[in-house]
Amino acid sequence: MTDGSLSDTSSSRSSQSVHKKARSKEKKAKKEKKAKKEKKAEKKARKDKKAKKDKKDKKDKTDKKEKKHKREKKSKKRRRDESTDDSSGDESDGDGGYRQAIAKREREETEKAEKEANVNRAKGIVLKLMAEKGRELGEELKGMMDMVVEGEVVVLGGIEDENMRGTLEGLLVCAGLVGGETDEGEKGFVLGEGADKREAKNTVRELIRVCDHPDPKAGLAELAGVGRGPSRGPARGPQGPPRGPAKGPARGPPLPPTNGDSSDDDDYGVSKTSTGNKLSLDEVKAMAAKRNHDMLVAKGLALPDSDGAAGGREEWMMVPGEHNFLDGLKATEVIKSRGFKNEKGGNKEAEAEAEKIDPEVQRQMEELQREHDEMRGPSLMDLHRDKKQEEKEAKAKAKGGKWDWSRKDLDAGRRVDKNNLKNLMNGKEGLRDKFQGSVMKF
Repeated sequence: MTDGSLSDTSSSRSSQSVHKKARSKEKKAKKEKKAKKEKKAEKKARKDKKAKKDKKDKKDKTDKKEKKHKREKKSKKRRRDESTDDSSGDESDGDGGYRQAIAKREREETEKAEKEANVNRAKGIVLKLMAEKGRELGEELKGMMDMVVEGEVVVLGGIEDENMRGTLEGLLVCAGLVGGETDEGEKGFVLGEGADKREAKNTVRELIRVCDHPDPKAGLAELAGVGRGPSRGPARGPQGPPRGPAKGPARGPPLPPTNGDSSDDDDYGVSKTSTGNKLSLDEVKAMAAKRNHDMLVAKGLALPDSDGAAGGREEWMMVPGEHNFLDGLKATEVIKSRGFKNEKGGNKEAEAEAEKIDPEVQRQMEELQREHDEMRGPSLMDLHRDKKQEEKEAKAKAKGGKWDWSRKDLDAGRRVDKNNLKNLMNGKEGLRDKFQGSVMKF
């Protein structure tokens, strides 16, 4: 090949490379321009979408505000119309509000009478059991009521006598207790919640005071007289419109009798509501006035009536006790300057009375008491406590001897039964022998 041909070939190659670079550069520029255009279009689309969304949100907010304003305006207009209707109704029928107030008061009187009926029924059950079974049963009932006040669940499944168990269940229902379960799943009775709990606790405390009644038969007769008195009226009064479901425990089935005798003495407490006889408005007002007067008498703001005092509380409830705590003070003695005296402490009067008892008589009394306890058998509280102890031991054995801490262990050893209390009270006698030091008084 010649030099001319070589130069032509090299020049053609260089021109081809130049054209190739130019084409690649042009393609790259077009590609960048296209990407830039697409990016710009995407940015514009996002901006339009955001603007559209903001516009929609603003419109929704405005619509909500307008709807709220319309609702408020409509409610104001409705209230204004109702007030206008009420005023026109009062002008046309002036006794409409008075009738509503009377109906409301009658409903309140009926509810109050039902509660009083349940309380009187529970008192009658306690007094009747004490009159039939003795005052020992009253002490056991008192212990059971103490458990209820402390918030524990009372389980009656351990009582074998069906009549006694049914009577006690009726007593707890009348007292306002509701059904509950223990940690072991046993069903029993316990205080409710809220206002019902406060009312039931007050009723149980009142039943505890009834357990200390000195003469259950007289108290039962007195309660029957009060139950047949004028307080029965509101229970038979006119019934208001149907109310919603009542709060608290529902009234249970009729109580089973403790024996076969069905005399007039069993009809104690306020009778059940009746729809046959309805009281007039004057009678309802008279009963309400009498109840207000009784409340003022109880507070000491009014004097009792002559006829009301005879059918009220018994004399032992009204007369104060004979013991006077100020008898030990000698008002005639001149107050001397204080000084220390070395004298032995203790109640000298109690020691003098204790020395008068013959040891043989004391031994016979203890023997009679022991025989009486053996013949009487364990009490309901003892049976309940033994059953709980057996369940606790069985539960501990089932765990394989492992000690599993529980919150119930915090209450272990806190309760003191009557045997431990007796040992504790008798143990104070040994302190006089151990410590012969004198007690300083001034």
